[in-house]
Amino acid sequence: MLELALKNLAGIPNVKLTHASLETYDFKKETYDCIFSQLTLHYLEDFKQICENIYNSLRTGGEFVFSVQHPVLTSAFISGGGKRGNWVVDDYFLIGERVELWIDEKVVKVYRTIEQYFKILQDCQFNIINLSEATPDKSSFSSEKEWKRCQRIPLFLLFACEKRRRK
Repeated sequence: MLELALKNLAGIPNVKLTHASLETYDFKKETYDCIFSQLTLHYLEDFKQICENIYNSLRTGGEFVFSVQHPVLTSAFISGGGKRGNWVVDDYFLIGERVELWIDEKVVKVYRTIEQYFKILQDCQFNIINLSEATPDKSSFSSEKEWKRCQRIPLFLLFACEKRRRK
């Protein structure tokens, strides 16, 4: 992934990529204008600590933009691999680990509700400026059948947040 990112960002000035664990990364205070995370934060146990670290490392007015798998998708795993044709929303308010079979490996995710994500971001003093459930765009699909399948349930949850001064 790092190699792909380097390739995609080639030629863009002032870009620095670091390969590190979010739990142990040395977040520098008030350093960044934007922190972006795509489908990683639902693997981390202590989301609040990560949000605190990110908040502290952003300059005032800096943005934190991230996506996670949508909680209605991950609340109950009936994991059999392959494309799902039905979705069960169960154990929605039971927060914690979910184990899923993915490419013949067991993957552990930490399940949270939308409310929990929202509350933690507020507690960390982020101003939530946008929330999206990634409504499928028909033009992004090669077949009508796949587009209709993906319209049945939200797959992703996206937040755009801004660092505001602490009260």
